[in-house]
Amino acid sequence: MPILMRGMKLFGQRYIDAMCAHPWLSLALLPGLGRLSVCSDFRVNFGPDNPQLQAFEQQQNRYGTSEHTLFTLAPSSAGREAVFSPAAARAVLGLTKAAWSLPPAIRVESLANFRRVQARGNALHADELLPRDLPITALRQAEIAALAS
Repeated sequence: MPILMRGMKLFGQRYIDAMCAHPWLSLALLPGLGRLSVCSDFRVNFGPDNPQLQAFEQQQNRYGTSEHTLFTLAPSSAGREAVFSPAAARAVLGLTKAAWSLPPAIRVESLANFRRVQARGNALHADELLPRDLPITALRQAEIAALAS
C-alpha cells in the first residue's frame, strides 16, 4: 500500500477514534457544516495537467458533449391527423432548420430529416419522410401517418 494511502487510512482511523472517545468534539464542527458542499463534476479530482483529463477534454471539444435538447411540438387540435397536417409539417421543417443554427449543434434528428428506406426489387431507395419541396396533400398526410406509426 502506498505511503499516502497508509497515512490517509491512519488519519481516518484516528479521526473516528477521537470522535468516538470525545463526542462533544463533533459539536465543535457543526458551524462549518453550512460551508460543506458536494461537487458532482469529476474534473475536480484531476489536475489541469492530467493527460487523461486533457485527452477527454480534446474529445469533448472535437465531438461534442453528450448533452441533448428536446423540442416537442403538440398540435392545437386533437387527433392523429393533426400531427401530420401541413401546418404541423411546416412547423417541424422550420424548427429543424432553426435547430441546425444552434451553436453547439452537430446533429439534429427530426421527422423533417428522417430517411425513409424502401426496397424496390433489388434496389434500396431512400427519401425524406417530410420532403421540403413537396406540398403535404391529404394523400401524402395519410402516407406519412401510416409510415410513422
